[in-house]
Amino acid sequence: MYTHGLGLPSDVHLAERHYDQAMDASADAYLPVQLALLELRLVAWWQSHTGRSDSPVLAARRLLAAAWARGWGIGAGEAAE
Repeated sequence: MYTHGLGLPSDVHLAERHYDQAMDASADAYLPVQLALLELRLVAWWQSHTGRSDSPVLAARRLLAAAWARGWGIGAGEAAE
């Protein structure tokens, strides 16, 4: 939630703190937390280089939704075989 700003303002530092707490709570969380931290670094880079507070994941979803609304998707009979 804090990574992407879903329902809350995006806060990279707070998101990282929660990921660290998850890793401390369970050794099984190591790989998922490392992947989440990689995504978090991508979000931090996006925010610092674009000046936008949203995440690249949400921006990509908006772009895909806009493309789909314009009819740029693959139609039912056009799927690759």
